[in-house]
Amino acid sequence: MFPRRKFSPHLSRAVTHLLRSLPGVRHAIGAPSDPDAATTMEKLDAALNNMSHGLCMFGPDNRLLLWNDRYVRMYRLAPDRLRVGCTLDEMLEARKAAGTAYRDLGQYGSKLRAAITARSADNLIAHLDDGRIINVSYHPTQNGCWVSTHEDITERAQNEARIAHLAFHDQLTGLPNRVAFDEHIAGLLQNAAGHPSFAVLCVDLDQFKEINDVYGHSTGDRFLVEVGRRLVSACNGSFLARLGADEFIVVSPDGPQPATAQALCARIATALDQPVCIDGHEIEGNFTIGASVYPHDGADADTLAANAETALYRAKADHRGSTRFFEPEIGPPDPGKARAAARYRRCTREERTGIAFPAAGPYASDGGRLA
Repeated sequence: MFPRRKFSPHLSRAVTHLLRSLPGVRHAIGAPSDPDAATTMEKLDAALNNMSHGLCMFGPDNRLLLWNDRYVRMYRLAPDRLRVGCTLDEMLEARKAAGTAYRDLGQYGSKLRAAITARSADNLIAHLDDGRIINVSYHPTQNGCWVSTHEDITERAQNEARIAHLAFHDQLTGLPNRVAFDEHIAGLLQNAAGHPSFAVLCVDLDQFKEINDVYGHSTGDRFLVEVGRRLVSACNGSFLARLGADEFIVVSPDGPQPATAQALCARIATALDQPVCIDGHEIEGNFTIGASVYPHDGADADTLAANAETALYRAKADHRGSTRFFEPEIGPPDPGKARAAARYRRCTREERTGIAFPAAGPYASDGGRLA
């Protein structure tokens, strides 16, 4: 059998006040007449103090009638700061003294008073000075009283924020992802009058597969994180997203185009002028960039991105490390130039790393398969 729970003196006084002085409230909670008053108080005390939410009940004169232990603990109040007949302003002052006041106390107070005057249920999300987040709900009762409930939703809000962040950001670099890019472009197009022209840049990190092969995927990931950091610096506030392993996309701010985009491309191109040092290795890299300009090269996100990618492929076929803007007459890349560029890149890698890559086929010269 469970031990009998003792109710606090504050709650006892509040309930006594309810049962003896407010017949309307007594009727609202279904309290019987005096012979059963003690039993009813004990049941009410147990119910209130085992709630997961903080609770306060106010009379028609907007003065405090009762509260539970959870409310006191939630706002870290000194027990003597609450009493039957306390005004709402006095309670807010008590929270302020405890360091658990609402950050926007004025907005909360005005919204609550409007709800009390209109006698309509309402709720708001309140941010406390100590960093917690509380969901506060207001419910009027038929007898002229009103009840406020307080739920600490800090952990839930933080989890929701993390999930939302993952939905719109790349896990490795922390940069925005394709979904975020689509939303950003949609916003620009919706306000096209304020953004008469902007450019979309497809940025490809050259030879990243070879970096993974030579140094390992763990080092490759660290290299990508540093590349992302340098791109953020080079973009200087322009929108930047990571689309894939070695693909990034940038939205050049509005301004004279293509001059504004060309200046941004020049800054991006120099981001890897200095090698990235990881575990004693100096890893070099460079970017190839394709660009399209709104509205000349497309009026929606898909067309702008596709045309920037077409320009990127042509730039990669012509010369890695170059920048090319979309032109309708570009057409497909020249296969002969693509093969020549591939041979050039192979020779460059052999000279830089001292590793001879096989000319063709999956086997090395000693008959062993390459990892």
